[in-house]
Amino acid sequence: TKTSIPFSLCTLSQKFETLSQMLIGNGQLLSLLAKEARWYRENKAKCQGAYPFGRASDFSEEILKLGSPKEADALSILDYLRFAITQIGNTIAFVKLISAAEANHSNGSVAMARSLGGTSNDEMLSTNNEVSDVQRALSDLNSVVQEQRTQSRRQSSLLKLLCGDFQRDMKGTDYAHMQNLAMLVPALCLNWLEVLQRGKEMMHKQNLTSDVYFVDDGFALGVAFVLSACDLHPLFDSLHWFAAINHKQDADEKSLREIRAEQEERERLAQANKKGGAIFSFARTAQRPDETATATRSTSEDGVGEDERGALSLSWKMFESRKREMKSLFYALQCSRSLLGS
Repeated sequence: TKTSIPFSLCTLSQKFETLSQMLIGNGQLLSLLAKEARWYRENKAKCQGAYPFGRASDFSEEILKLGSPKEADALSILDYLRFAITQIGNTIAFVKLISAAEANHSNGSVAMARSLGGTSNDEMLSTNNEVSDVQRALSDLNSVVQEQRTQSRRQSSLLKLLCGDFQRDMKGTDYAHMQNLAMLVPALCLNWLEVLQRGKEMMHKQNLTSDVYFVDDGFALGVAFVLSACDLHPLFDSLHWFAAINHKQDADEKSLREIRAEQEERERLAQANKKGGAIFSFARTAQRPDETATATRSTSEDGVGEDERGALSLSWKMFESRKREMKSLFYALQCSRSLLGS
């Protein structure tokens, strides 16, 4: 850990600086962020205190129009920003992993001390005054235990201290361009969701056309760290972004239920008409076989087309998947904030 953690922290500083340079090097993006922040301040009351999902989607489309930072590259500026933030999160996770492994190893070395139970070291010394070797051993053991306790507390506060160091650096004018970074998080979340779903779909395909993803927790940890380092959690909390997502999901679910109810009603009416007009339907079929065959391919006997059923089923699956991923992102972000003490 004497080399792993310092190297990781150096890497973290480099990744953070990369993110900063990506923002400062794109004046159009900074202009859009400032414009969006001003719009939200002026229309917050009209939005009922929550940044609208539709607005976030439109803002994401505006950013995509800026193109890619590199020529002849299919990736957008949002993809590059998401990459940088995810790498920051992965680096922090590695630091936490190494720290936890060191703490676990250190705690194992003092397991014998815990087995002493309620007997204090002073009592042990008083009952073994005649054995100087035991006295020295217990004294050394007490020093080890105290040192391990101190080290454990230091490791648990490592990330919090790290955030504090970044916050002090961010107070300078060199990072004034990141003051509206919180307005970018909703668009980044939508980009993260799209890429994650596409990556999971690639797992079931033989011809891979993009990266394969199963999980991407580094993004949530990276967002939490960047917002903490820039002291932007109050601004992000004022967006009530996940409340807006829940509102959008409720509206989508209501719409899907209405479509399903409408299809079920059509099925019921079709079944009723089928029972009441069986003879007429048979005569019509005999007179116009080609036209009836065409209708049968698009509409089943109960009055609802197979294409309609399939489209509704696919919409439900997509809705449930997006809802599940966004809920997972919300919990991961909250856990990351707790980990960083923000």
